[in-house]
Amino acid sequence: MLDDGAVIAVKVSTERSMTVVGISAWDAARRTLCIGELYEDDMFSNLEGIIVATNAKEAIFCESDFSAFDKTKLVDVIEKCGVAMTMVKKQKFKSDDLPVDLERLAGSHVAITKYLDKKAGISATASLIGYLHLMADPSLEGIIKLQELGSTNYMQLDNAAVRALNILPFPGDGGKKGSLFGLLNRTKTSMGSRLLRRWISQPLQDIDEINSRLDVTAAFIAGAECCRGVRETHLKMMPDLNHLCKRFTKHQGAKANLQDVVRLYQCSIRLPFLCELLEDAENEKILGERYSVPLRKLVRELVNFEALVETTIDIDRIDNGEFVVNPSVDPELQTLRQQQDSILVDINDEHRKVAHAISGLKNDALKLERKDNLGYIFRLTRKEEKLIRGKSQYNVLETRKDGVRFQSRTLRRLSQAYESIATEYDGREFEMRTKVLEVVGTYVEVFLDVAAVLAEVDVASSFATAAVEARSAYCRPTLKLAGSGLVLKQARHPIVEENMDDGAEFIANDIDLTRIPDNAESDKEGGGLLIVTGPNMGGKSTYIRSAGVLTLMAHIGCFVPAEHAEVPITDRIFARVGAADNPNRAISTFMSEMLETAAILKSATHNSLVIIDELGRGTGTTDGYGLAYAISWHIAQKIRSACMFATHFFELTALSEDSPCVGNVHVSAVTDPNTNKLTFLYEVQRGACDQSFGVHVAEMARFPPKVVAEAKRKADELEGIGTAGKRVKMSNISDGDKKVGLGMVEEFLEKVKKLPLDTEEHKKSSLAQARDWRKRIVAEKNPYVMALLESS
Repeated sequence: MLDDGAVIAVKVSTERSMTVVGISAWDAARRTLCIGELYEDDMFSNLEGIIVATNAKEAIFCESDFSAFDKTKLVDVIEKCGVAMTMVKKQKFKSDDLPVDLERLAGSHVAITKYLDKKAGISATASLIGYLHLMADPSLEGIIKLQELGSTNYMQLDNAAVRALNILPFPGDGGKKGSLFGLLNRTKTSMGSRLLRRWISQPLQDIDEINSRLDVTAAFIAGAECCRGVRETHLKMMPDLNHLCKRFTKHQGAKANLQDVVRLYQCSIRLPFLCELLEDAENEKILGERYSVPLRKLVRELVNFEALVETTIDIDRIDNGEFVVNPSVDPELQTLRQQQDSILVDINDEHRKVAHAISGLKNDALKLERKDNLGYIFRLTRKEEKLIRGKSQYNVLETRKDGVRFQSRTLRRLSQAYESIATEYDGREFEMRTKVLEVVGTYVEVFLDVAAVLAEVDVASSFATAAVEARSAYCRPTLKLAGSGLVLKQARHPIVEENMDDGAEFIANDIDLTRIPDNAESDKEGGGLLIVTGPNMGGKSTYIRSAGVLTLMAHIGCFVPAEHAEVPITDRIFARVGAADNPNRAISTFMSEMLETAAILKSATHNSLVIIDELGRGTGTTDGYGLAYAISWHIAQKIRSACMFATHFFELTALSEDSPCVGNVHVSAVTDPNTNKLTFLYEVQRGACDQSFGVHVAEMARFPPKVVAEAKRKADELEGIGTAGKRVKMSNISDGDKKVGLGMVEEFLEKVKKLPLDTEEHKKSSLAQARDWRKRIVAEKNPYVMALLESS
């Protein structure tokens, strides 16, 4: 929830044998304190989701809350998220005085009432307020907003999902447009960029609010001229109001100056014109009601601010880069300015007199300058120094490379008088400037509200721009109730599509995760499980990740790259894609993979979306297949969440025979029968694929021909040509059915061998006889025979 990274405090306690985690997070930019409690599993997955959502940079813990075992797991989560971990004493979490402190900060007892029963959350808040010294900043009293922090407000994302789906930028992930954030970040302000990051980290769960965002995006798409004007004419010129307002905070050292005041003023006077543009749009009702109405209210609150600036700051001198108080606001200041101006007239007269008095001096050769340590002085080049050498009426002050500096007796007197008045003027102006800055500081809350509206306008127009400028059309997603099934027509992966070479075309594919209700639990609906097979490099990973990316885009109120999209409200997205070992923690690649999968099995619900890619590769083939089968069966039958499972274990596709909610698709590829060259089609088709084409991919990688030939020979020796598909269907056939079926096949083959084939007439007759015998065998519906026929 924080713009520049959160500081959060965490208090862990036990309630009815369950782990309760109290969390408090401080948003300095929005001056918001977030408080919440949630039940936690033993993997701290909910805490991980909150860390991702808040973009936390530091987490404070009570050192006595954890056993050594729990602390090890907690450290794993913290290190994985890249967060600094600070342990503090137990007494720092005491909340005896917190109600009083919180009421002072929030300015109302009513505002804090609903948070007081969250004991763990209040304890965490007490430690956070003390750690950040919030009570020591008088400017925060009565203005801090309180907000509930919980896992039910937003879709949860863990660090694995953020990395696997390239949601936020990480070093080495492909540059500016190598992440969803980079792709959508067409914002014109820093405020908008930070809000976009927050929206992406906190996908909404409220259908009404999501549709409201989609309405605004649609309005900007329809009103192209309005969108362009808002972005290029107004947003592009707006300062970073959040950071400007922080400069007026006493706790930050009150670093504000009159230039900051002018920047706020320039923003303020631009707001009415922005409102007019939003009201004149084709979708006036949508944009006007959501943005122009609140902005106009804020404009009215800033009328006195604008009058203050126009009265107290010398507007005419701003163009020269001078930000000073207008002397007309104070009689004493005005008198001092008049005295300065009078002396300046005399100084300029003296300048002309001396230039005329020095014989042999060219026009404009004598320069008049003011130096901090010397006051007003004259300057000549070193070549012209001889013109004043030995003349007593001129006092040489210094000789440098750029010339000689000197004063006449009159200039010296005038300069001293001017500097004396200037010192008095600066002291009086400082007093006036301080008062102006104090008064302007009272408008900080108004400007923070302006920043919130402008940031949302920026993000919404950025969504519209991303959709309009995309290579192919984006569509508005239809949000549905949780568990109703994800349906995407001609879906494309936005990041892959955006980074393709010019002229290349992304092959769009359909995704349907609508569960077919079974008799056992016909009253429940969840997502279907789709097993995706096919060759390496054929597009399996891109295909399954696109489901996660498009689901996330729909939940933040963005149009999606598809022809049609029906997206159910999803509570969490899990992505188990790739893994790496961690030698510092003595965790192997396979162990890391199992830990991530364990978190999915413990935390996923029937409203979650699970994306698994190549599970089980880090161990033996039989163990890997066994684990993949058990995990996919558990997700399909017990958790009942929507799931896309990419695998090279072709036997896993037999799961569709055991459960109607499991489907099979494969990414297509063809091999040239003459050259054996592999061509990827990237088109997803129904059914299972019985080849991985691994040897072909090795050949494409320019393996030595002898190695490729030996690999093909050994693969054929191990599997038997054409038998891979048979293993797919026979994993669950009983020995008895297999024995009966094998006998039927052997009997059929013996009969066929005896059929006459010496003449064309005999061949036709024998073929008809063989087909008749085949029909009789099929009619028996022996499982072994049926599997054999389906795989052949």
